[in-house]
Amino acid sequence: LSGANVQCSGTWSTSASTSGSWVGSRAAHPSSQGRIVYTRWPDNADPDICSLDVANGRWSLLQSNVLPDSAIGSTPRGDRIVYASGDRPAEVCSAGSGGWSRLTTTPNWHEGHPSVSPSGDRIAVSRISWPISGLKQLVTLRMDGSLDRILLESEDTPGPPTWSPDGTRLCFEMDSRLYVINADGS
Repeated sequence: LSGANVQCSGTWSTSASTSGSWVGSRAAHPSSQGRIVYTRWPDNADPDICSLDVANGRWSLLQSNVLPDSAIGSTPRGDRIVYASGDRPAEVCSAGSGGWSRLTTTPNWHEGHPSVSPSGDRIAVSRISWPISGLKQLVTLRMDGSLDRILLESEDTPGPPTWSPDGTRLCFEMDSRLYVINADGS
C-alpha cells in the first residue's frame, strides 16, 4: 500500500490519504476478498464509510456524511457491511459497491454498534427505544433484520457487543463494567 500505514491491534486503522486530509478511522475486519471497510473523517465534515482494496490501493466511497456516533461491522467473509447510527435504522450493503438497504424496520428503536457473529448469520446490536422511554436492549438480529432474541433489557445503555470466536457468547460494556452473556439468551 503506497502511502498507507496499516496496523492491527484489535481493530484496523489506516493513515492513508484518500483525497484530502482526514484523521482517524475505525475499520471492520478485513475480508478474505482483500478489502478493508473503514470510517474516515474528512476535515470539518461528518465521517464517511469507505472500502479499500488492499491489492491495488484503490478506495471507494460507500456512504458519505454519516453521523459521528455511527458504527460498522462486516460479515466474516467481508462481502456485506452493516452500518448503524443512533438516529436511524441499521442498514446493510455489499462491501464492494455500496447500495445500502434498510435492515431493520422497527420505528420505535434505534440500533447502534453492530457486530456480526463469526458464522455470519446474526448481528448483535445495542438499541434504544425512541422517543426515549428509558428502555435499552442488547439484541441479536437475523441477517434479514428480523429479531432473533432479546438478550438484555436495562435502563443503562449496553456498549458495543463483541462476539466470542465460537459465537456462543457476547461481551459488552455497561455502566463502566464488562459483562459476558450467552448468545442463546440462557
